[in-house]
Amino acid sequence: MRRFGSAQGSYKIFPCRDWFLRVQYEDLAFSDQVPTYFSPSSFDIMRYGLDVTQPVYGKLNFLGKFEALDVLRQGWGYSVKFGPSAIIRDRLELRASYFKLLVPGGTQFTGEGFDFFASWRF
Repeated sequence: MRRFGSAQGSYKIFPCRDWFLRVQYEDLAFSDQVPTYFSPSSFDIMRYGLDVTQPVYGKLNFLGKFEALDVLRQGWGYSVKFGPSAIIRDRLELRASYFKLLVPGGTQFTGEGFDFFASWRF
């Protein structure tokens, strides 16, 4: 069993650009705690972020997501994700991104790598 709640507010920084400041609150709770999983059975996260979509050329964009994570009563962490995105013939979306994150918790969790995404709209 899991309980999840989330609330978010965002503000567009520039009228002509897709740059957003974002504040997000998440409440997570699990009925069972698994010793090998990094998180405690219940925790709250405040995310302070900047989401950027910057046109590069034609349908090619640069996407960036930068967050400071405050895991309440646990500590501070971060999340960074950025890379190119393209939409082909208004149907196919392709994204590749690099990510790095650090999430404090019962046991600190870190991750780094590449993410690939494809979506076909119909």
